[in-house]
Amino acid sequence: MLEIERKFLLRRIPELKFDSLQFIKQLYIWNNHMKEFERYRKVTSDFGINYFYTFKTRISHGIQEEFEHEIDKKEFDKVLKSKKYDKIITKKRMIFKDGEITWEIDDFENVKLIVAEVELPKETYRLKIPKQIKNEMIIEVTGMTEFFNDNLAVSKKNGRS
Repeated sequence: MLEIERKFLLRRIPELKFDSLQFIKQLYIWNNHMKEFERYRKVTSDFGINYFYTFKTRISHGIQEEFEHEIDKKEFDKVLKSKKYDKIITKKRMIFKDGEITWEIDDFENVKLIVAEVELPKETYRLKIPKQIKNEMIIEVTGMTEFFNDNLAVSKKNGRS
């Protein structure tokens, strides 16, 4: 599936009525420097705990090809315990639905950053940014490599995994 997204750096968490809250732990394994990677994700929410495996290939500015499916706890724990992953990240995600668009506001644990992310149905989609998000926006960071989740993740070589 093609993933078309835009990202925005925020000053603080916007004052919105969020539809749901998730706590996320992501493990990254690199396959091809800065182009392809695997991600193992644990998502804790009001709906329980779910685990996912994702393979992503970067195509261009803000566009990735993504293949994702649900996995079980055993598979996630196996990767976590094996330490075969390169980086790890934990974050709190607040989800806000705005019509047909879903905004994800991520508050990262390992770095002091708040990022709003939105997936678009097509490249030419005219995004209308909600006022509450626009009021907290510092800059659009779509395509800026230093704001890719895998680059914000902590290397296990730093001893912080």
